[in-house]
Amino acid sequence: MYKTFITFFALLLLCSPGFGQEDSEGKFNIPKGNLTLDEACKMVIENNPGIREVVQRLESAKATVQQARSTLYPAISLTSSYTTFDMTMQPDWEPTVRMDADFQEFKAGLNARWTVFDGFTRRATILAAEENVLGVTWQIKEAHRLLLEAVTTTFYQAQLAREQMIIAAQNWEFNKELQDNATKRWNVGDAPESDALTFSVNAIQAEVQYRSAFRDFQLITTVLAQLLALPDSRLPESLLPATDHHLPETTVVSYETEIEYAKRHRPDLQALDSAIRALELQLKATKGAYWPRLDAIGGFQYTHTRDNDFVDQDENNAFVGITASFDLFSGFRRDGQVKEVTAILRAQNYARENLVNQISADIQSRILELDAARDIYERQLIAFEQTVKIRDFVEKAYLAGDAGITRLNEAQTNLVSISGLLASSKLMIRLSRANLQIASGGILANIEKK
Repeated sequence: MYKTFITFFALLLLCSPGFGQEDSEGKFNIPKGNLTLDEACKMVIENNPGIREVVQRLESAKATVQQARSTLYPAISLTSSYTTFDMTMQPDWEPTVRMDADFQEFKAGLNARWTVFDGFTRRATILAAEENVLGVTWQIKEAHRLLLEAVTTTFYQAQLAREQMIIAAQNWEFNKELQDNATKRWNVGDAPESDALTFSVNAIQAEVQYRSAFRDFQLITTVLAQLLALPDSRLPESLLPATDHHLPETTVVSYETEIEYAKRHRPDLQALDSAIRALELQLKATKGAYWPRLDAIGGFQYTHTRDNDFVDQDENNAFVGITASFDLFSGFRRDGQVKEVTAILRAQNYARENLVNQISADIQSRILELDAARDIYERQLIAFEQTVKIRDFVEKAYLAGDAGITRLNEAQTNLVSISGLLASSKLMIRLSRANLQIASGGILANIEKK
């Protein structure tokens, strides 16, 4: 009757939630939270100080555009001066004559200058400044992408650490129940004391594994809090990563689709393309120095002279005109400027080619990682189901006295190991898929949609 009760209790234990599936109650505290990955991604974009720093670069680039556009308008300046003169003049042709004069002169003027033609330098400079603004906008998105990569990795690491805590807690409960059972059986002379001691050691080891996983969880959530720019780098309980019980997505992805998407949406590549276009326009602006410059000028000037031979005098002058200038020789300065921009442009094109190769390799490796993670998960799932059955059979045999404790320990150890591997492989699928979206830039679109 006693063995029947123990067997019934063991069956209830086996019918309870499986390893790594639900939080364990009782002795161990399994951290629970409501923060989803999408919410964490939005928070890091909104709160991280690094994003605010890049946004100020955008404001600086916009101000540069404003400065460049100012050349489209005439420049108007107001001038004024007040001068006191003490003049002495002695003509060479009449040495005996000496003239002295003291007078004051006040001048005021309004001058305007507008560039009519400058070899298309002005227009090219404005377009280059606008491309720089677009490039900084893409740099902000690139900063978003890198932060999302960090927060995604940290989030899944936290979930994995919690899964390890759950597995360790359930392993402790399993061994603790068997220890209590073995102690009772030893007290009635139905089992050796070594069985109870073995289960006690196993329970202690499970507790050590829990504490190690809990420490990892605390360290990882501290990093996550830092990314989210939370005070004191601490996550409140409500912002702890939520548990995800959904099965991972196992659909197959295409390399061609991902690389084409990346070429159109990867922020660092788009920023580099904007930089190249800006350099092309800068080269055009630099070549404008080979053309003459035409400016339309105009103005008005008023002069008042006082105490000049006891006569005050007023003068008014107005003028309009066209001025032209052209550097016949500049010591090869223009040639040097063109060569400098051309070399930088060529280097940027090489950098783009290298970046495309890096993105291509990154996407290819992420797809291979995803395929491998999916393949491992499917096999680990089969192994887990079979290991549960084996442990079930061995436990029943042990309780019935048909199997030794060594075999039960082996079966339990295998179950703990495969449970951890299954939890890890499940999260590796999610992480590999997220890494693929990060590599292609698709994660930004996902966040913007949500």
